[in-house]
This record gives sequence, structure tokens and C-alpha cells, in this order.
Amino acid sequence: RMNDHWEPFWRHCSPCLHEYSAVLKLENIATEMSWILKYSHLNDIAEKLNQTNSSFSERYVSKYFKQLDCGLIGRLFEKYKFDFILFGYSARDFLNASGVDCRNISI
Repeated sequence: RMNDHWEPFWRHCSPCLHEYSAVLKLENIATEMSWILKYSHLNDIAEKLNQTNSSFSERYVSKYFKQLDCGLIGRLFEKYKFDFILFGYSARDFLNASGVDCRNISI
């Protein structure tokens, strides 16, 4: 059994069985929090939030993915494929943002 922290999210629960009002993404947390605060009618707090630099998460993706070979990256994408679909991520866009050249893997 895999450590729960690394388990694909779709195995933890059944997100399709719930009617969520929102799905937030941490790499856009300032924008997401702004939306939540406005949705919660807390506009005065939302206006005070600063936007984060989107290159922050891209730097980390690049840093860690450059340590992996393309075969392992392909297996990671396969393992988390349903999480990518569920949360609207593109595996190819994610790989391109990492700066790693793995054109030979099928994702």
C-alpha cells in the first residue's frame, strides 16, 4: 500500500459524487482565495490580496522533474492520469512547463 500522501487523489474519495461549488488549485492560491472571498461576500478582504508569481510553481516543477528520466516521468503521469483529468490539468502542458525534453513519451 502506498503512503496516503502520495496516493492519487481520486483514490482517496469520490469527488464525482459531491456537488462542489469550487475546486481550488494551490498554484493559483491568491486568485483562488480572491474568488472564494468574493463568493463568500467578503469583497473588502479580497481586494487586499496580492497576486502571486505564477513562475513560482514552474520553478519547482522544473527543479524536480529535471532529476527524473523520461521513463519515470511517463510512469508518474500514468499513475496520476485520472487526477490530471479530474482537475483539468494537461500532462503535456505540465511537462512543457518543466523544461524537460521527453517528446518520446506518450502522455
